[in-house]
Amino acid sequence: MNPTRRTILKLGGLAAIGTAGVTAPMGAGVLTKSASLLPRDRMPKPYRAAFERPPMLMKRLTTIDPDGVPVDHYSVTEQAGGASIAPGLVTPVYGYNGVVPGPTIDVEQGTRVVLRVRNGLPAFSPEIGHEFTTSTHLHGAAALPEYDGYASDVTPPGFYKDYRYPNFQAARTLWYHDHGLHHTSENVYSGLAAMYLLHDPVERALLPQGDFDVPLVVADVMLAADGRLRYDDRQHSGVWGDIILVNGRPWPVMRVKRRVYRFRVLNASASRSYRFALSTGGPITLVATDGGLMPNAETVTQWRHGSAERYEVLIDFSAYPAGQRVELRNLSNPNNRDFDNTNKVMAF
Repeated sequence: MNPTRRTILKLGGLAAIGTAGVTAPMGAGVLTKSASLLPRDRMPKPYRAAFERPPMLMKRLTTIDPDGVPVDHYSVTEQAGGASIAPGLVTPVYGYNGVVPGPTIDVEQGTRVVLRVRNGLPAFSPEIGHEFTTSTHLHGAAALPEYDGYASDVTPPGFYKDYRYPNFQAARTLWYHDHGLHHTSENVYSGLAAMYLLHDPVERALLPQGDFDVPLVVADVMLAADGRLRYDDRQHSGVWGDIILVNGRPWPVMRVKRRVYRFRVLNASASRSYRFALSTGGPITLVATDGGLMPNAETVTQWRHGSAERYEVLIDFSAYPAGQRVELRNLSNPNNRDFDNTNKVMAF
C-alpha cells in the first residue's frame, strides 16, 4: 500500500547507519571501459571521497518594494575555480562563485527575491573555445519573460543582470543554470548549475528538514590526462562521462543516522539518464517531482530519472544495522553509454 502524506510525517520522526551492498546489473546501454584519458593511478575510485553538501548562499540585503513588500537580494559571480576529482590533480571548473555545484538558494513561498548574476568568466572558454556569454534560467520557476533566462538574453563577461523571482508557487525543488545560446550544454557541464529550494508550510510539516533534507546534484564527466574536463559530444550525439559526481565529488560516501532522510535528486548530466535503486533492493518513497509534492507518495525499488528532472525521495535507514553500507546504484536505461563504474552513484 502506498503511504499517504500523513504516513510520511510519521516516518520523519525515526532516529543513526553507516555504508555492503550487492552488485546491481547494468542497463541496456553500450558498455565500454572508460572515456577519461587519465593515467590509471589518477583515475578516481568509487567510495573514496567524503560526501559534501553544496554551500548555502546567504542574502546580502533586504529592501522594500514600492508596494511595501520586502525583497531579499542575493548575488553570485560566474567565475573560474578548481575541483578535486582525480587524485593529485586540480580540475578547472566554471561555476557560480567558482564552486561546483554552485551555492544553494533556500527561500520560503511568497518571498520576493532578486538574484544578481555577475559574469566574471574569461572572454572565451579555455577548454572548449566558445564565447563565455551566459543567461541564467531558474528551471521550473514561474517568472516574468524578462527574468526567465531566454537563451538569447545573454550577459557578456564583465557585466551583470538582476533576475526577479516572485516565488509564489508551492514548495518544490528548482535549480538555476546557464542557458546561453548554443552553449548551454557546455556551460552546465563546466559547472554552471546549482539548487534553488522553495518551501511552504505544508511541505515543512510533512517532510524532513534541516540536516535531513539533502540536495544531491548528480552529473557525469570525463577528464583529460591533465585532469581538465573533456567535453566529447561524439559529433553531437551525446555526452557520456565515466565518472559520476554527486555534489561535485566522485562516488562519495555519506555518513547517515538510523532514521528517515529526504533527498532532493537533480540529474544535471548533459545526456545521461539514470535508473536509481538501492544495492539492498530496499524501498524508496517518492514524495515530490518537478511540480512539487505528489498527491500520494509512491513506494518503489527503482525509478527512472531524465536530464534536468528533480525527484524528492525518502530513504529509511533505520531498517539497516549500524555500520552496514548501502549504495545508491544506477541500473541505467537504453541508449546510454555505460562504463566500468557508471553503475555506482554514492554510498551511505
